[in-house]
Amino acid sequence: MVCLKIVVKGDKTSYYVRTIIDWLHEIKDIIEDEYSAKMEIKHAKNSSEIPEVYICGRFAFSGLPDNEGELIEIIKSIIEGNL
Repeated sequence: MVCLKIVVKGDKTSYYVRTIIDWLHEIKDIIEDEYSAKMEIKHAKNSSEIPEVYICGRFAFSGLPDNEGELIEIIKSIIEGNL
């Protein structure tokens, strides 16, 4: 089983950081089922209100996608690019 460690860096009081962390928890089962993987979601404190997202230690993107579906597509493209 592959482990996907996703780290969100940013100020946890920021709406954008809280939202992306919530969305990651909402889509966790979808990603885990599709890739037979275990998804680990972590927060790293930072003073920025704009989230930075790292997947498996590599910078993936910053900001907040328009919706959960777009977030899924971003994560899937990163995973498939690494396979």
